[in-house]
Amino acid sequence: MGQSIEATLDDIEATLKEARGNLTKSKAGYIFGILTKLKNERKELALNFLRSYEPEEAKKYLLALNGVGPKTASCVMLFNLQLPSQPVDTHIFRIAQRLQFVTDKFKPAEVETWFEENLPKTWQTHYEFHLNMIEHGMNTCKAQNPKCDICVLNKLCPSADTKD
Repeated sequence: MGQSIEATLDDIEATLKEARGNLTKSKAGYIFGILTKLKNERKELALNFLRSYEPEEAKKYLLALNGVGPKTASCVMLFNLQLPSQPVDTHIFRIAQRLQFVTDKFKPAEVETWFEENLPKTWQTHYEFHLNMIEHGMNTCKAQNPKCDICVLNKLCPSADTKD
């Protein structure tokens, strides 16, 4: 059974604006294009078929979709498809640099690859690690005024600013 795309391009753009997104016109176009592609090729407006793919193949498929970059592909894999992937936001990027897992020359996509290569290859590990890193970055390892004195990693962190 084929599904139809009931939303118009304008509907998608209005929804993105309502969510206070930016670049709503171009993002709406990308989303509509992806929905159209799924309808035409898969006869289903879903990405669930990617759950049976190896993570590398699922990511390759997602990245081939117009408008999907590494972070979006990783978010879809981690949160929708339950495949091991490591989206890198500003908090995870900062923590990886402060712990010197990566150098300041790394780009977010390279940090993502580093974590994917170094974490156990299970969805649950990636999911829990991602959520914990974001919480740690928001509450302890802040961009401004990090709380190194209460950080559980301060003895391991080369960037810790603790006064013993």
